[in-house]
Amino acid sequence: MAPTTVVNAGQSLPPYRSRQAEAGYKMTRWRVGFSSAVFWLERPFANTDPADNVFKISGDQVNYGVEATLSGRLAERLTVYGGVTVLDTNVTKTGNPATDNKRFVGIPNYKSSLLTEYRLPGVPALSQA
Repeated sequence: MAPTTVVNAGQSLPPYRSRQAEAGYKMTRWRVGFSSAVFWLERPFANTDPADNVFKISGDQVNYGVEATLSGRLAERLTVYGGVTVLDTNVTKTGNPATDNKRFVGIPNYKSSLLTEYRLPGVPALSQA
């Protein structure tokens, strides 16, 4: 949806399609699962054209990345969920040398997460077994 600061404020962009491919691997050993994947995603890129102040599709955003996750019970009462994603984002086909083949602003190079769950003895209702 176009922001309020442009000529076409509040208007939605026309429908578009993204293309993507992903290949990965999953395995489980004991009570721990591991997965990894490489991926590619291409989708239209929209921004405000400074020439006419119209929010419109002005190129493509292409993302390449790799991700890995680990989850499972490491001990009788300890479960861990974690992952990391490394991402390369580029904007292409913009027709503007200042933005064409440049990194997409606002998306980090990597993202990680970690969640641990400890089940207290004698209070089984606080967690799923």
